[in-house]
Amino acid sequence: MTAPARPFSKERNDLDFTSLEAGDIVLMSNPWDRWYMRYVIFWSHAGLVTGKGGREAIIDVVREPFGDHDRVGQRPFYQVHHCTYEAYALNYDLITLRVRCPLEVRQAAVRYAEERIGTPYSPNIKKIIFNRYDTDHYSCSVLIWQAYQAQGIDLSPAPFGLNVTVMPYTFAHSRHVQVVAVGTRYKPIPRNWRNLGLILRRWWYRNVLRAPIADWGTEDRG
Repeated sequence: MTAPARPFSKERNDLDFTSLEAGDIVLMSNPWDRWYMRYVIFWSHAGLVTGKGGREAIIDVVREPFGDHDRVGQRPFYQVHHCTYEAYALNYDLITLRVRCPLEVRQAAVRYAEERIGTPYSPNIKKIIFNRYDTDHYSCSVLIWQAYQAQGIDLSPAPFGLNVTVMPYTFAHSRHVQVVAVGTRYKPIPRNWRNLGLILRRWWYRNVLRAPIADWGTEDRG
């Protein structure tokens, strides 16, 4: 049973990071994203929990900084690297997924990702779009997809078998995962037409997703 969510905070995300285990996937929905990206997708970034905590809590790969990175150890950028929970706690809407497999399988996925520490971020739009099987450059979600694919678990099947990228939000729809935690850091959204998609999605997140979260962790999603 999931504990009741704490009141929204303006300072820090209320996700219970102590509930996370090795191999869990943290999806982030970030107000810093370009508005047209937020209109199409909600979960736009993903990190892989190592189970270690501290400065090596999450395996991350980003193109550009997010949040107050300099004071929480969220460096270097443009490559696969470790970061702290605090780097994610400074952000806004989060959801954590646990892959339905034994812990040792999830730990093997973490080891796969850690072996790629230092590998560059995808350098251009072509590499970002067509990089599902690329091992020379990574985006956040492709690294996680490959880590579990190497364990025989396909979290995001390729459409028509094409070598197209894996989008973070597709993990939330995978039949192989269950939701184990959600969190929000409160931030008012400017009321204008460009933010309409974000406003509607955050309403859904707070009023539809968060409310029955205890049931998400136990239901059979097929």
